Amino acid sequence: MLKCTNNKLRLCLRISLKAIMKLQGCLSRLVLMYSSILVLAELESFKMEYANARLECNAADERANILASEVIGLEEKVTKF
Repeated sequence: MLKCTNNKLRLCLRISLKAIMKLQGCLSRLVLMYSSILVLAELESFKMEYANARLECNAADERANILASEVIGLEEKVTKF
């Protein structure tokens, strides 16, 4: 049977604590990476929504221009009539 001395126990504890600290650091980095991924996904979603809204606004502007030109045409017909 192995004889455990205080020095060996202290060494084991130090090694274990260092390993735990490294694991904590790794977990912290993983959490930050995961958070960054979530933020990037939200940003991408926002970009897509913004692009869609912009397309809708452009289409609405185009329809407004068409209606305005039709109104102008009708006004011209009325003044000639």
